[in-house]
Amino acid sequence: MPKYNDNVQMLGISHSGVRLIKRTRTSTTDTLQVIETFLLEEILHVSNVRVHTIDIRIPGKRITLHSHR
Repeated sequence: MPKYNDNVQMLGISHSGVRLIKRTRTSTTDTLQVIETFLLEEILHVSNVRVHTIDIRIPGKRITLHSHR
């Protein structure tokens, strides 16, 4: 299954939703950029596909994220 977005490096979870995040580091800066946000009410289902892979389903989208850790 293809990756949702090659730019996604982190998954942020808060009381209001889930965020797909990209981290950019240079010698002088370290920034986080929110690529996409999903409200908790939008999430239909989350499942553990493999040991390091999760599948998030929202209306009209299926997002599969993989981590090496």
